[in-house]
Amino acid sequence: LVSLYTFGVSHADLSSLPTTPWDNLTELEITYSKEKITFDQIMAIWERFPSLEHLRLDPCSDIRSALLITDYYPYMNNLDIKISSGADITYNEKVTPSDDIGITHLALDSIFEPFEQHMDVNSILKRYHNTLEQITLNMGLDTDNTDIYTIQYPRLKRLYLNSPVWW
Repeated sequence: LVSLYTFGVSHADLSSLPTTPWDNLTELEITYSKEKITFDQIMAIWERFPSLEHLRLDPCSDIRSALLITDYYPYMNNLDIKISSGADITYNEKVTPSDDIGITHLALDSIFEPFEQHMDVNSILKRYHNTLEQITLNMGLDTDNTDIYTIQYPRLKRLYLNSPVWW
């Protein structure tokens, strides 16, 4: 089995599966889960599927996993987050991997404002600012946080804005 796509499962709890890694699985999507996917469930997925090149999880209860993805999958360089009643998060290796570990392409989209604290994307911008080459932003940001104004993006080549932000 190299690809697994699920739709509308009741939950993403893999604790009943053996912890033996499934090395052949490279694509996994769990979408429209009836219960929000928790950070602990995401960690269990990462432990069991070490060879993933594409991972989509929807809805996630928060976006903390986006801060750790390159710790577990250093070759993943594309991160797409859509925030609604939960977070639809897609991680993948979309472009040629570079020597640097980090997200090079980031897309952020939301239909809700203001954002709840657990969906704060400023921390993602801070985490990957040195490796980002492309940002697509379809959401507002927490501009009350003054740290956001001082972030530098030394490798940024493309910036797509569809929102009023500090730029």
